[in-house]
Amino acid sequence: MPLPFGPHITYFGIANANNEVTDPVGTDAQGNPIYERLTGSGFLIVVEARPGTSGFKVATKTFLSIPDDPTTRPDLQILSNRDLGINPTSAICDVGPAPAPIGGVPGSTLDFGPSQEVANTLNDFGCRFVPHDSSGEACTLGPLGIPKYVANGTTEQFCSSPVVGQEIAFQQGDTLVSVQVRDTAGNIGDRRTLVVRVL
Repeated sequence: MPLPFGPHITYFGIANANNEVTDPVGTDAQGNPIYERLTGSGFLIVVEARPGTSGFKVATKTFLSIPDDPTTRPDLQILSNRDLGINPTSAICDVGPAPAPIGGVPGSTLDFGPSQEVANTLNDFGCRFVPHDSSGEACTLGPLGIPKYVANGTTEQFCSSPVVGQEIAFQQGDTLVSVQVRDTAGNIGDRRTLVVRVL
C-alpha cells in the first residue's frame, strides 16, 4: 500500500488503563477493527503517525480554535459518529476541572468537511489528547514494560489524556471513531477508522 502525501497513520487502536495495547476482536463489514470493552471508559485511545511522501514532519497541535473560522483546526483530527459522555455540549474543550464546566463531545457524520461545526468538534475531541514525540515518552508500553511506540516507523504518538473518563464515556453498542493527521506543511494524510463496542 503506497504512502499518502500527508502523514501515514501507523497505528490507531486502544490501550487499557495499564498502558498495554489491546487487540481487536475482529473487523466490521468495512474492515474496521472492533475493540470490545465491558464499560465505556477506563481506556486510552492511541494514534500513531509518520511522515508521508511529502517528507514534512507530523504536526502536533491537538487544539487550534478561532471562533467563526472553520479553517482553524488541530493537526490531530478525530471524530466520533455518536455522542461521547453524559453531557455532550457544543462548548469547545470543556474539560474542567470543576467548577469549570465539564462536557462531552457531540457525535458527527464522520465528515471532515469545511464547516464551523466540524472544526469545533475536532477541537473539542482533539484537545483531550497529548502528543508524544519520543518513543521513550510513549503512553504505551512495550513487552518489557518500557514506554514504546506500538508500530515500527512511528515518529509521533497521540494519546487520550488521562484515560477516557465519564466525561467522554462511550455508549453501549458500537461507536465509529475516525482519525486523520496533518503535517507541518498543512497536508492531510490517510484516514483510519475503528469501532469501540461497549457490551
